Amino acid sequence: MKDRVTKVFTNVGLLALLLCAICYVGLAIWGIWIGILSDEVPWMFKGLIFFGIAGGGILLLVVIRERLIERKTDRYKDVEL
Repeated sequence: MKDRVTKVFTNVGLLALLLCAICYVGLAIWGIWIGILSDEVPWMFKGLIFFGIAGGGILLLVVIRERLIERKTDRYKDVEL
């Protein structure tokens, strides 16, 4: 049952969660950027950071590709519950 109060609180909760996630991602990018540009950080750690980001990006692309393929071939997309 989706009444008006439930929709409002759901939207407020999602907005708060999104703002928190944006802050965390911003802090992470800033920390990584400072860490990569610093000469005191060994090249091995810089490589680990790079490969971690690249691996996460590759996994994200794989998931998006699988979702798009499954959406095209879904036999039950017109079925209503």
